[in-house]
Amino acid sequence: MYTVIIKAIGFVVIIALGYFSQKFGIVTKEDGKIFGKVIMTFTLPCSLIYGFSGVHFNMLMLFALVIGFTMSTIGLILGDIVSGKSAKLARGNNMLCCSGYNIGNFAIPFSQSFFPLAATSYLGMFDIGNCIMCLGGDLAIVESKISDGSCLNFIEILRKLYHSIPFMVYVVLMILSIVEMAVPKPIYDIVSLIAPANIFLIMFMIGTQIEFDGLSTVLRPVMRIFAVRIAIAIGFIVVIQFMPLPQDYQRIMTIAVLSPIASPTMIYAEELGCDLKVTAAASTLSMLLSIIAYVIYMITVL
Repeated sequence: MYTVIIKAIGFVVIIALGYFSQKFGIVTKEDGKIFGKVIMTFTLPCSLIYGFSGVHFNMLMLFALVIGFTMSTIGLILGDIVSGKSAKLARGNNMLCCSGYNIGNFAIPFSQSFFPLAATSYLGMFDIGNCIMCLGGDLAIVESKISDGSCLNFIEILRKLYHSIPFMVYVVLMILSIVEMAVPKPIYDIVSLIAPANIFLIMFMIGTQIEFDGLSTVLRPVMRIFAVRIAIAIGFIVVIQFMPLPQDYQRIMTIAVLSPIASPTMIYAEELGCDLKVTAAASTLSMLLSIIAYVIYMITVL
């Protein structure tokens, strides 16, 4: 538990650095666009290669991919439903925040401290299914939902996924896993220098978007988002306990659905013009809730 506590403190410290850097004028909220581009183009892809290379494919991994896609899709649909008659941008925020899980930067580093590589590799496959939505699908669907006269175009979803560098990296890694090929060592050695910067940039970017002034005005939409995510997680955990699956598999999938809001959510919310105060507050609080949930769960099962 010492490792978990130290990591939790580290996340909070980095978010605080981003917050105070923005408050003291070292960076501005507009700099978040630059951070977002650096994360999606460089550090996140390198983090994926560093964490998932050399994984061997099996049918349980394929099932994990299906679970990841299904859970993210359910979150997107419920986010739309609970929005009721909300304004279009508020509906978009709800849909983005209810769908997707932060696996690569949050769940995997945590689980590696407690589970064997064979078990944590399932998180990578869960994330591929998850990323079909949170790295392209969500943006295309939400954009069509909140745009006047725009209809959902499946080709547009594929185009966004194709232009999503992290998703294409995942596809290549999955293919390498299926054919049992490893990432060339020179490439692995290079990305290992870049990957560690990913978690810092993401947490720092979130910190730059936090505003405590008027927090009460975003509390209601944030609570609505948490209600959806918690309901989905509880429902899934109950169902998976009755499925004939290995115990470690059940546990690792539970860790997945208890993960925080996906990293690109802030970037996509900014691109669509949604209220970043809501997105930042939801993202930050979801990390804190996930840490608490992880600790309670691990104390219970281990």
